Amino acid sequence: MTTNKKSSLASAMWKMKCPNCRKGDLFETKNPWILSKLDSMPPRCPVCNQSYFPEVGFYYGAMYISYMVSIAVEVPIFLLMLLFFGFQMVPMVITLCVSLIFFFPYIYRYSRVLWIYVTIPFESYKKL
Repeated sequence: MTTNKKSSLASAMWKMKCPNCRKGDLFETKNPWILSKLDSMPPRCPVCNQSYFPEVGFYYGAMYISYMVSIAVEVPIFLLMLLFFGFQMVPMVITLCVSLIFFFPYIYRYSRVLWIYVTIPFESYKKL
């Protein structure tokens, strides 16, 4: 038995699904570590035909979200390093750079997901 019930908002965001129907995938590959396809998105949702690129340069706003998420990830790492090892410049810089490189694919994708989820519902309300 299949249901037409939408998944929860948080679940759909976590799974990187379409903000409109919450069923279609936002990215062509699920693995963010395939760096050649890190930003590959279909132009429209395969399920509901929602445009993933409503205007030219749509995802520029995701840079601001990416910056905020990067800070939210790096500040706790910085504070933990400070707490356990004191202020030692070289280990701190190396640790922060390595952690940022590790989290980059996730931060990049989830900043796009957050941006489209913030903007697309407002677009659908304009059509009412």
